[in-house]
Amino acid sequence: MEPRPHPLAFAKRLLPNLAFSQPDKMFFELRGPKREAFLMFLWQQAGEGLPQVAPVSVGRQPGDAYDSVLKLEVVGVVDRGGYEIAVISMPPAIASNEPTFVAIVRGQGRTQVFYLERCLDSSGALSATDVAFAVASPEGRSNFGFFPNAGLATFKERLGAVLGVSLEGLETSLPPITMAAFVNAPAGPPMAGGGASPAWAGARKVAAILMPLAAARAGASVVLRVVPIYIPGVSQILMLLSLAVSIVLLVWLYRVFDAFRGRTRYSPGMAVGGWFIPFANLVLPPLVVRDAYKTATGQDGTGVVALWWLAWLGTTIMTAAGPAIHQLVSSGDRLHDAPIMSALSWATTLFVVANYGLLWMIVKKVDG
Repeated sequence: MEPRPHPLAFAKRLLPNLAFSQPDKMFFELRGPKREAFLMFLWQQAGEGLPQVAPVSVGRQPGDAYDSVLKLEVVGVVDRGGYEIAVISMPPAIASNEPTFVAIVRGQGRTQVFYLERCLDSSGALSATDVAFAVASPEGRSNFGFFPNAGLATFKERLGAVLGVSLEGLETSLPPITMAAFVNAPAGPPMAGGGASPAWAGARKVAAILMPLAAARAGASVVLRVVPIYIPGVSQILMLLSLAVSIVLLVWLYRVFDAFRGRTRYSPGMAVGGWFIPFANLVLPPLVVRDAYKTATGQDGTGVVALWWLAWLGTTIMTAAGPAIHQLVSSGDRLHDAPIMSALSWATTLFVVANYGLLWMIVKKVDG
């Protein structure tokens, strides 16, 4: 019997294409409370244009070697030995080359898709028990050989042996899907067709610039505080670096809100324009950042965003008004004022480090 086009299109074309092109999206969805709806959507996408669509769920058939799992679902997702591993069960495979289980694995700088699939026996008929274990990568496909028993235990054993990890506890690794979790699930990284949406791809590119800039700004303050050395024009350099972070942050926010357009409280224009409205810009920026954080991650984010905004305001005040503050509290006695100067400098450094460090964390979290 020839393999059916629908299961092959789903498991051997659509899943690998998405796993290789946008693994962040795949693992986000496969871990979340909408994971089965996500798989159903992909199954329907794989069946478009095909003359016959395969069923996705059937009743158990006692005694059938392939009845360990008889539906399309996420068995579990685990992090082991530097790998992120998502195992998916397939509807019953009834022909050679049709998979019974699929695993999407990323780690060690690459993404791979593993299969346990039915095969023929020595007589050329469909084997009642034996299965083939194979892997697909962007470079091609490799077969590890044939093994008895098409069950989940075999797949876990073979996959664990290849990766050098244990897959014990896989089946209980994900929380149950509840109505509340499903309704309140975060949007996650957007996906369009077979690749990331242009807006989200743009947001990630900007994040790749923003995060090093924020880290450099925080690190520079620490270095200059711990190792007090004189560098001509250092104040101007730090000012330019701070300005660069601010500009790239606005570009990043616009791209993020553009990617999540229709799902956020604020529009892309307000996400940027809110920073320039007098008085309102004291409260709108943290609300905008929290909106991005909550939409992308599904987590409230109020605490970390509030701390970041306090640090941002503290940095702004200490940088702009530092000399005036010192003049206000100065007594004119250089020896007496030295501790005051030191305290103000340390306070400024702490605000700067907290500001740019927390910003780095927020961008990292939203970026996924």
